[in-house]
Amino acid sequence: MSERGSGADGLEGQAALVTGASSGLGRAVAIALARAGADVALIARSEKDLRETEELVFRTGRRALVLPTDLASATETRGAMERTVESFGRVDVLVNAAGTDAPGPVVDLEVEGWDRTLEVNLRAPFLLSKAAFPHMREAGGGTIVNVSSVAGKKGWANASAYCASKFGLTGFTEALAEEGRPHGIRAIVIYPGAMATNWGAWSPEERHEGEAGQTSPMRALPPSRVADRFHRPEVRELLPRYLLGLLGEAPTTRKLERPGEESGSMRICMSDTPTGKSLQRSPTPPCE
Repeated sequence: MSERGSGADGLEGQAALVTGASSGLGRAVAIALARAGADVALIARSEKDLRETEELVFRTGRRALVLPTDLASATETRGAMERTVESFGRVDVLVNAAGTDAPGPVVDLEVEGWDRTLEVNLRAPFLLSKAAFPHMREAGGGTIVNVSSVAGKKGWANASAYCASKFGLTGFTEALAEEGRPHGIRAIVIYPGAMATNWGAWSPEERHEGEAGQTSPMRALPPSRVADRFHRPEVRELLPRYLLGLLGEAPTTRKLERPGEESGSMRICMSDTPTGKSLQRSPTPPCE
């Protein structure tokens, strides 16, 4: 039986590529996109875990393409986009949700760990965006979503590589949004807060210990809830119709300040606005 959602016509006939699709937010977004009507290419290192996501996508009635990929490899990363276009004939949505980390103080951090973190978290979104851009431009538009982190707004000790990559993702997205706007290509960056997933090398419980009690693991949102929050009315009007099949007009610069259940666990900031400023949804300190 199909598990397609009520908004399936939002992305009907379109194709998406999601990195980090083997678990966590990447898997949740892949399933949400499929329920919205899109065929989905799934990227991560673990083929076994990707097969589990593939089955969940199949249950929605959409096609899935499993692409085991090491995003630290430029060759494999570019090849994944090529295979997506070969299989689906197009790419309308790109969600860069994969992330890794090399924890430790700067003085002890190995160059290899630093390089791999930036390769996966920053260079891979660049390579995939670069490869997707011509196809989206030819189609007359598309959406690129880069998943940053609150670590892209505030630096933490022992997470310099991760923070640097996520700060960099903001600048890259803002530049990409400016370049894509004339072609109908939207570039969006989101900043999830605490989620019930591993963050780099840490579990939610370990992360809580390092944050001096700022966020209880009991308050951390499951990744599916983070994806589902895009469907809330106050968010729906700000997101482009390509993203998760939501039907909204082009976003305008505006703050969202409606504290609600677990509202402190997520921020959405978008560089895709007429003025290039960020949109915010957070009762905590703003994104800018």
